[in-house]
Amino acid sequence: MIRDISPPVGPDTEVFPGDTPFSLRRVMDLHDGGSCNVTTIETTVHVGAHVDGPLHFHDGAEDAATVDLTAYLGRCRVIHRPTGEGLSVDDLASAGEGVERLLVRTRTEGGPAVFARDTAFFEVEAARWAGGQGLRLLGIDTFSVDPQDSKDLPAHHALLDGGVRILEGIDLSEVPEGDYELIALPLRLAGVDSSPVRAVLRDLG
Repeated sequence: MIRDISPPVGPDTEVFPGDTPFSLRRVMDLHDGGSCNVTTIETTVHVGAHVDGPLHFHDGAEDAATVDLTAYLGRCRVIHRPTGEGLSVDDLASAGEGVERLLVRTRTEGGPAVFARDTAFFEVEAARWAGGQGLRLLGIDTFSVDPQDSKDLPAHHALLDGGVRILEGIDLSEVPEGDYELIALPLRLAGVDSSPVRAVLRDLG
């Protein structure tokens, strides 16, 4: 079974204030006599389910086109920790040992997160702990691994400095706790700091 954990992306999708919202336009349309439909989109790369690359915080670091893909593909564990506050070291440690990819469901409602609600994030100590435990990837069902109003983004920095790749904006509302295969590959976007992904979980069998 394949579980799609990517919320739909469209004109109503929220992005961080000041970032580029999603928009689309038809540059060729069958209804206007075109030979086919051709659509152009404009949006931030931090839209919907997306991964933050090292270039997001470090000039000269790997962009979306050159990151090692192994972090975004492989066995992962999903845990449920419903909260609108910070997730601690104990929250992450409760997932157990030997986990390389960890996805945390913090919301009870489905679909994309909304800014009007308090959303969970990782405390900086938890982010540092994740790097020390050898995690390859840490994912969350909110806009950011940091608080929405954070300016210095300490959890982002701690995770990237610890070699932990970041997956944000996923929808885990229909996913039970347990182990799955994660597939969340970034687009091969040269010179770009991050990338939207079509994140899916495949049941292990």
